[in-house]
Amino acid sequence: MRIDLILLDAPPSNVPFHWSLGEVHHAALQTLSLVELTRRVTAAARAAAVLYWDAALGAPDPQTVMRTAALPGTLWHAGLRLGTGGQPRIIDHILPLWMLNADPDAGIETTSWRLSLRACLIPTAALRHLGGIHAGFETPTAAALDLGFRAVSAGMVPRHIPSLLPSGITAAGREPHDLPLEDELLFARRNFKTWQYFWGALRIFSAGSQRVSALKPILATLRSASGSAVTPYPHPEMSSQTDAFSAAPSARITVLIPTIDRYPYLRTLLAQFRTQTLPPHEIIIVDQTEPERRDSKLVADFPDLPIRLFVMDQAGQCRSRNLGLQESTGDYIMFLDDDVEIPPDLLEKHLENLQRFRADVSSGSVFEPPQTPQECQKDRIRASDVFPTNITLIRREILKNSGLFDLAFDHRSRADHDLGTRIYLSGGVMMMDERTPILHHHAPRGGLRTHGARVVTGVSSRRSIFQRNLITASSHYIGLRYFSEAHTREQALLSVLMTTRSEGNFAMKLIRLLVAVIQFVDTRKKLNANLREAKAMMAEYPQIPVLKRGPDGGFRSEDQSE
Repeated sequence: MRIDLILLDAPPSNVPFHWSLGEVHHAALQTLSLVELTRRVTAAARAAAVLYWDAALGAPDPQTVMRTAALPGTLWHAGLRLGTGGQPRIIDHILPLWMLNADPDAGIETTSWRLSLRACLIPTAALRHLGGIHAGFETPTAAALDLGFRAVSAGMVPRHIPSLLPSGITAAGREPHDLPLEDELLFARRNFKTWQYFWGALRIFSAGSQRVSALKPILATLRSASGSAVTPYPHPEMSSQTDAFSAAPSARITVLIPTIDRYPYLRTLLAQFRTQTLPPHEIIIVDQTEPERRDSKLVADFPDLPIRLFVMDQAGQCRSRNLGLQESTGDYIMFLDDDVEIPPDLLEKHLENLQRFRADVSSGSVFEPPQTPQECQKDRIRASDVFPTNITLIRREILKNSGLFDLAFDHRSRADHDLGTRIYLSGGVMMMDERTPILHHHAPRGGLRTHGARVVTGVSSRRSIFQRNLITASSHYIGLRYFSEAHTREQALLSVLMTTRSEGNFAMKLIRLLVAVIQFVDTRKKLNANLREAKAMMAEYPQIPVLKRGPDGGFRSEDQSE
């Protein structure tokens, strides 16, 4: 594979090294210089990939670069080791608790869009798909962050590879600690909706000490055109011939379904496993229905399915799933809710994703009535920023690094997102397949509704005049665990803003706005109470069990602590 080197050392330095993988091009570490050279290299299309490299880092090692190109992912970089973590700051106002806004340890291989052009390996086709580097940024750091964000928006999987750098390299160097305000604003203008840009700009303006000087770049950026939507990236893994299914006949998939008093939905789901193109190794059902209401004939009515039934007298979503995980004997775990419906090739397609992308997690999307599948369907497979336990397949072994479900969420929402965040932060490759959403009935009883949680959802609040989908104590807890209190307060402000938004005609939107104003004092009280509850949770939790039993029945040592 030919890999051209773009050496950031203009004027050319006397760094002695031999580059055997392709041509060497010289550029200044300046945005316009990088834009022009990138345009020429991608137009020539002679190289399969391009390595951007700062000469100040020493000579790049061809063998290391080739090993890096063989790793999972679409593009590879060492941005976190070079100091891009936490940038740009404006995203903390727009997506404060976004999973991919939390920076993993810079010393591990992990998914991260915060790349640096001082050490970045990217396929020429991917670079061309993204339109190259944008010339409007003052600093190459901001241009690289924009490129990385657009890459993940297109469905690419940017991976941070610390070993790409020579040993001993630190973040000290040319990456600025803070970006110019103009670059922050341009990043938001190009990558977010207009209302999100205004919100980010307003938060920067209100928090700044020099508000008059901040007003000029805000107005200037507003006059610039917003970024066009990035089209989904056609992953080569999906078009190439592969033996991804060579292991499928022997793949042992455990299906894990916790349930509470939803037998009609559960029976429909179980019947659909009779037609799966890849039969499950076992179906573990953890029934938490009150004893007098339990369906005693459930297993007997499905004698052709490998059902293993466990009952719990004390309901809890985390305890039930942890029990199922500890008892599972499959190499893969498919998480499903008891009120979904699945197509015949569900297990096969998600196993294919794990095989093709060498991923640890493959999640899918859902649609809820009155939505249609077409409304939620996108022709995209992307790096996942969610971990929905109503449709997610994982490699069981990834739980050795992350631990199981935190008992803090046993009767609260967001347990799945918390586990997903830990898998992401531990370096797991997580994919989201949005091509075939499944039906989620969102049953009116059972599930978290048993504990009074998830009574109001984002969808239901936008369709209602009075409902408010405020940031909950459990979301605050996630913010405090993986971000900061400042991030959680930003998310609280956003949830207040969202109380003013609704679907429907102009009259309904106006009424919703008026109701939100009337409810404001109560909204603020609820948010403060939720934050106090989250801080109390921090004193008692996390309580995260480790995976004891291996899929072969053996036991692992309990050496994980939180």
